[in-house]
Amino acid sequence: MPKGTNQAMYGGDTHLEKYRIRLQLHPGRRSHEFRPYRLFNCFCNNSFNSRKSCIAVVGATASKGKGGNIIVSNLKKGYSGKIYPVNPGYKEIEGLPCYPSVADVPDPVDLAIVFVAAHMVPGVIEDCAKRNIPGVMIQSAGFSETGTKGEALQQKAKQIADKTGIRLWGPNCMGLVDAGRRYVFSTVTPAIWETGLTCGNVSLIAQSGMLAGAFLIDLMSHGTMGISKVCSIGNKMDVDENDLLAYLIGDPDTAAIGLYLESFTDCRRFMALSRGTTKPIVILNGGKTAGGAAAAVSHTASLSASGALVSGAMAQAGIVEANDFYQLADYCKTLGMYPDIPPESRNRVAVLTYTGAAGIVSADIMDTHGLVLSQFSAATLEELQTVFPEWMPPSNPVDMWPGIILNGSKKVYGKAMEAVCADPGVDAVFVHCFAGGFSLETDLEMMAKTARKAGKPLFCWISGERERVHQFQETAQQHGIPVFREIMRAVECMGMLFHRPKGILPGIAHKTESNLVRLGIGSEQGLEKEVESLQQTLQGRGSILIQKQVQGKMELMAGFVKDPRLGPCVMCGLGGIFAEALNDTVFGLAPLTLTDALHMIDRLKCRDMLDGYRGCDPVDKSALGSILVTLGNLGCAYPDIQEIDINPLIIHKGVPVAVDGLVVLAQRMESK
Repeated sequence: MPKGTNQAMYGGDTHLEKYRIRLQLHPGRRSHEFRPYRLFNCFCNNSFNSRKSCIAVVGATASKGKGGNIIVSNLKKGYSGKIYPVNPGYKEIEGLPCYPSVADVPDPVDLAIVFVAAHMVPGVIEDCAKRNIPGVMIQSAGFSETGTKGEALQQKAKQIADKTGIRLWGPNCMGLVDAGRRYVFSTVTPAIWETGLTCGNVSLIAQSGMLAGAFLIDLMSHGTMGISKVCSIGNKMDVDENDLLAYLIGDPDTAAIGLYLESFTDCRRFMALSRGTTKPIVILNGGKTAGGAAAAVSHTASLSASGALVSGAMAQAGIVEANDFYQLADYCKTLGMYPDIPPESRNRVAVLTYTGAAGIVSADIMDTHGLVLSQFSAATLEELQTVFPEWMPPSNPVDMWPGIILNGSKKVYGKAMEAVCADPGVDAVFVHCFAGGFSLETDLEMMAKTARKAGKPLFCWISGERERVHQFQETAQQHGIPVFREIMRAVECMGMLFHRPKGILPGIAHKTESNLVRLGIGSEQGLEKEVESLQQTLQGRGSILIQKQVQGKMELMAGFVKDPRLGPCVMCGLGGIFAEALNDTVFGLAPLTLTDALHMIDRLKCRDMLDGYRGCDPVDKSALGSILVTLGNLGCAYPDIQEIDINPLIIHKGVPVAVDGLVVLAQRMESK
């Protein structure tokens, strides 16, 4: 052992101390570029699987069930390069020679996976840097997520990395799983191997370590989604979501990318990366609401930006937002199977069902997701009639049960698929299936080929016996058919696929509540009376502005704000006295293009009103968009501007007219 080496330094059996939870800001990230080819060749090409590549597991142990043992066991099952366990307490672990320290491990070492007590980690990083190991994956916990003591350890590790140039993944993470290459660089349970590493084209990035492991097991054991890569990044002291997103965008094995994040290291870089790719990206952003943010800060020491601001930025970048973990998986699965279908205004669906009740429920749910039942052509109805009883004319939804009784399920499903896929009035097909009885056998391969040939997405709802349903899901996965256990989940994924995105007086912001706005003045006497009343209210403060009263049936608002994480942002929404009450607002990152602004306007809930709803004049959206672009440019050009609030923008003969404005400067608030 080298002189000065701590005998107990690399022991992997140490129980981590439990710390008090408190909020900690994420430390500043390093400026140099993430280079996966240098650090994680395993994450880039098959060459890492050669005999020349090597991984050191620091904190390996012979104790079954401990993290240091699980990592070695997982590596042995899928990785064919050399594995070097490191722990001074063992001569051999899992049949492999064990080394007392990193300094004793043979050259070369491409990656060190570290699972030791947190206070030992900085010393391990120093040893790895001395050995010219390009990167360290720290799966130990006990850092910034635990409080002041852990934050100090994390900062110390970060300082070593900044000084030496070594790259750090983690800490407090579960590492990497690459299903295609069968690499499991993780403490995830070895049961993953028995469950089956179902290979697919969806890659996931998760800030939560346990979520990455538990969710991966769930997805694979239920056969619901094929995985390319799962990356758990934990506290992301160095390698962050942007580094991995940049790699996955160029990864030929990844068609769709899903993320669970509680904070953004550099939100603008994240948006730029997302906007610069055609690969679909789905995100579940934890901590968007006040309650969610309070929970997030006690989980991985993260802070969340305003939910409305983040949602607006996501939509501007074409990112799909999910509301829960299974919706994240469903959206990713759908986009992974149909990554090349561009979002556009297609919404006509053919529903093929074995029960009329499910067809009715499907139609009801479709209506809430912007989807409609296709109107079949005469030729389609004529084809369907060939497998239906004479007494029953087919319609949409297509209740196939009478035809199945007459001709059998495979013939009816086959004919129905051919007929609706050939209909130019059908944009997608939603098929209801049952596994395990009622003579409802289906030919998934036939349905997949028919839909693929027609260029129309196919979705399945499945119910039935447990084992048969699981088998159906696995077969559907192999044929590239998204299958769901709930009609609601299937319909919302169809809707997502077609419809996904591409703020005068100093000190007083809201003048209506302060009785400082007087309307309907029709005479000089009335004007004098109102001016006198306002002067009494103002008590010598500010000034009185007299302007022409603009009439309009609709009031909007527009604004600018500098968010501490997202930077300059533009807002548009329903305005007037109902702005806060109805909360119909959208946000985008400034500066905006006119196209960005028009897309923002189209995301408003009140967008139908802008087109001339119930006698209102249609809004000149280009004029409104130009206002948003100008607001963004103005806010970006003048650093002292913190906020701009134009409320209301009254729509007068279709043209938005600003009748009130507020400018908030960084040091003081002034009305203009």
